[in-house]
This record gives sequence, structure tokens and C-alpha cells, in this order.
Amino acid sequence: MKQPKPKVYVDKTAGYWLFDILLERWNAQPKMFPYDQPRAVIPQTIIPDHIRQHNNPETIYFFYMVICIWMRGGIESIQAFKAVIKMYRDHPELFDPYEVQHWKQSELQPIVKAYIGWDSKNAARFWIENAKRVMRNWDGKPSQIFKGITTFEEAVRRIKNKGSWSRKKRAEANASQNDGLGFMGYKEKMVAMLVYFIDWEGLLPKRFIYPTPADFHNFRLALAHRVIRLDPQPLHLRDHELISAPWRELTMEYMRERKADPVELADAVWLFSLELCGNSPLTEWRNKQDVALEDSMGLDEEIFAIDKRLHLFAPKYRNRIQRTCLACPLLDTCELAIPAGPYYQRRGDREEAFGGQLYLLDRFPVEHHLTPIPFDYLPAKIKSEDKADENKQLLDNLPNQKAPKKPETLRELRKNISTGH
Repeated sequence: MKQPKPKVYVDKTAGYWLFDILLERWNAQPKMFPYDQPRAVIPQTIIPDHIRQHNNPETIYFFYMVICIWMRGGIESIQAFKAVIKMYRDHPELFDPYEVQHWKQSELQPIVKAYIGWDSKNAARFWIENAKRVMRNWDGKPSQIFKGITTFEEAVRRIKNKGSWSRKKRAEANASQNDGLGFMGYKEKMVAMLVYFIDWEGLLPKRFIYPTPADFHNFRLALAHRVIRLDPQPLHLRDHELISAPWRELTMEYMRERKADPVELADAVWLFSLELCGNSPLTEWRNKQDVALEDSMGLDEEIFAIDKRLHLFAPKYRNRIQRTCLACPLLDTCELAIPAGPYYQRRGDREEAFGGQLYLLDRFPVEHHLTPIPFDYLPAKIKSEDKADENKQLLDNLPNQKAPKKPETLRELRKNISTGH
């Protein structure tokens, strides 16, 4: 029997509190933890200059349209960027819509598969069809897509795929120079992602408010900190649009009220989850060859390193916990541990059945067993020694200066609101 969809509740106070903290740390000079860590890298910063400085200024626009094919999920962003950059180096003709529109899917797919194995069939099909639509509706210049756009709603109208329309309606859209059928693979999330990339490059003719792209990292922070709450809360969730829509509304409302920059908010949210949550042992994914995916998708404790077993306190895990969860400025409000593995991993004949899963697991309260380390005074390197007083020694060795007052926790804010203080 199909289970009814859970109700979705949005805590605006929790969301604004979270965004305020992240942006304060992101915009600090110098940047504050965790954005000052060596691994805190925005993927598009690795794009070589020669792609941006190509003789054809349209190249960078179409490059991002290609990248967005893999931003739908199923592969980590930095991996996709590295692979597509290599593809551009070896096959630059594929990034010219005039050239690639004439390719056959059977010709392009083997090349795509050699660089990015996942979803090569759909990727090749989307790539070629989108090149045709750029040529047909936008005079072969993807930059024309963004001219005159002043709202996210208009961006969705132009870019979102209209393939589900009736044949008559599609014919009418194709006949219009300023409409067209949108682009394959693009829904609201990918529209926001493409707009974000173009905005990040400083290429939007006129900037406007658009939502933070609702990807896995956005979901993880929203659900773990109860910005978005599901009732009843499922063990796993695959209906992303259930939480994507309220997340889009919340981020846009926040930007309007706080006058926040959409690029800054997108970078701060995405990178925080990647750098801190993604490197924590509490979100570690243990690949088990025979994961039960049918029926209730019951969780075998052997799949995850998210439990109360003592190995979490072994030196190799303790070092990572001290540099992630115990140093996290949002530790007080984090209630769920959501691993990336079930969302990104696709394996063999389970490509269609596996992946895209959000596993909502109660976070083990490691701070009840190890003392949190003041995040702004985290030593450059923490030595892992199997000693009972290790945590105390680390705190004793911190810089001899007064730590700033920790921001009010969300629980305190809620308490003050409820008591009228």
C-alpha cells in the first residue's frame, strides 16, 4: 500500500538564523571556519581561463549548459567539473552548439561515457537536443537566453523544459523566437543552477533574485536543522520536489527581506554542507553489496557508521569529528545525520532504482561524549592520540585569547519568543 506523502512545515525563524550565521562567516575578511579550510573550493573556480577567454564569448555560456546536465544529481559537482573540463580539452568542438547539433547520439554517447560513466545515454541526448534548441530559438547564442530576464519566473518560463506539452503547444512555442521549448533536463532546480552560474561569472545583463539551487547539500542543512520538517518523518525520501518548492520560497523570501546576495547565499549553504557535514564520520556511507532497496528499504546497521559503537571514538574517527561536528557553529541545532552515499551512488543494474535517496537518520550526540572545540580557534592540525584526556589537552593548547560570544542557539531564540522576552 502506497504511503501518503508527509506534511511539510517550514520554520522561517530557523531558516533565517541558519542563513545569517552562514553568511556572516562567508563574508568575513578573512573568511571564517569552515570556509577558510583548504578543501573549501567552489567548483567553477577550477575552470581554466582559456575557456572563459575563448575567441567565441558564447563558449562559457554553453559550457555551463553542458555542466548542468550533471547537476541534476547522481554525481558530485567537483567530479563533474573535472570531467567536463577534460572533455573540453580533448573535444572542444562539442561545446559549439553549431557543431554538436549535427552529431548523432550514438556518436556522442561513447565519448561522454569515457569521461563520465553515469547517465551517458541521457546526457548525450540532452546535449545534442539542447544545442539544436539554442540554434533554433536563440540564434545559436546562449547568451541571448538571459537578455531581458528580470525575474526568476521569467527565467523558468524560458529555460524550463516544455517537453510534456501537447504537440500543438510545442509547435507554437517553437515558432516563437523568444519562447522555444526550454531545454531538456531543466526544471526549477536546474534553472536556478544555470542562472547562478551565469550570475557567478558576472554575465547576467540585469541581476535579480533567484532561489538557492535545491540540491543535496541544501536538503541536508534544511532537514538536519529542522528548517524543513516532515510529519511523519520518513526514514528515506526521494520526492525532492516535496521539499524543493518550500526551500525555494524560503531562500527567495530571505534574500528579499535581508537584501542578501543570491550568489553568496548559494555558495555559503552548498560549501558548508560539503566541507563540514560531508567530512564528518557521522555521515559516512558504508557500501554494502546487497543493500535492501525494495519494500520498506530497511536500514541495516552495518551500512552506516552512524551508531553508538565505540569505533566512533577511535583516533582516526575522533580526529575527523573534532574537525567537523565538534567544531561546527551549528552543532546545537543539528538533529539528523544525512549521508551522501545513498543520494549520489548508482551501481550496476541498480542505476534506476538506487540513488537520489535522502536517508534521515538521528544524529548521534557526539558532543555528549567529547567536548566541542571553539570553532574559530581550531588548530591547523589536531594530532590523534588514544588518551582519555586528549580532548582536554587540545582545549588547553588553544590560542590564549578570549573566544567571541557564541551566537544564540535556535532553542534559545524559540524559548525567548515563547516567553515574550
